[in-house]
Order: sequence, then C-alpha cells, then structure tokens
Amino acid sequence: MNHAYKMLHQAFGVFLFCVALTSIFFIYTNYLDTLQRFNQVLNDEIIYEQTIDVTETYYTKGYIIAFLLNELTYDVEIDGFVISQRDNIKDKITSYSIENKNFTKGYLYDANGTVIRIVFKSI
Repeated sequence: MNHAYKMLHQAFGVFLFCVALTSIFFIYTNYLDTLQRFNQVLNDEIIYEQTIDVTETYYTKGYIIAFLLNELTYDVEIDGFVISQRDNIKDKITSYSIENKNFTKGYLYDANGTVIRIVFKSI
C-alpha cells in the first residue's frame, strides 16, 4: 500500500511539473507575441488616423475656388499641389489648374494634433 501511495504521489508530482512547464511555454509565447505587436505599433508612423464616414461629403471645383477666394487660415493641398496661406493671391487662383472633379476634404495634423494643412483629394 505504501508503494502505491508513493507511486501516485510521484506521478501527481510529474503531472504538475508537466502542467507548469506547459503553462510557462504558453505564457512565454504570448509574451513574445504581445511584445512583437507593441513594437509594430511603435514603429508605425501614423500621427493621426481619420475614420471615413459612409456619408462622406464631396466638394466641387467651384467650392474649392470659393474657398481659396477667402483668407486662408491653413495651408491648402489640392491633389499634391500645396498653396501656402501666405502665398495665396486671388489673381493667381486660375493658374492653380484645379481639375473639374469632385474632391474629398481631409486634414493633416502635426504630432501635437494641431491642423497644419487642409487636404483636398480628387475621387
């Protein structure tokens, strides 16, 4: 009877040891996976991500020209062409060669979350 008790005790000890090793293995792999995802998030250079709403508003060439006729608060980018708020001269608006398309309007932010440019992209 004593031998059976000792044998069960040792078998239970070996079983607990195997469970502990398996748990350590799974915890370690989970730790490495979490660390890899964290490093990936840190390496992404996304300053600000703007979600696109299904009911997105589209802007016409006429709207953009009317927008440029007013005094600009921020720099404006139209399909990669940047118009500085200081260099916006109303007489030069026709030379900007804005295509007759619909545009989406977005904002470019700096690292502090301040708007630095209004971006119009053609669809």
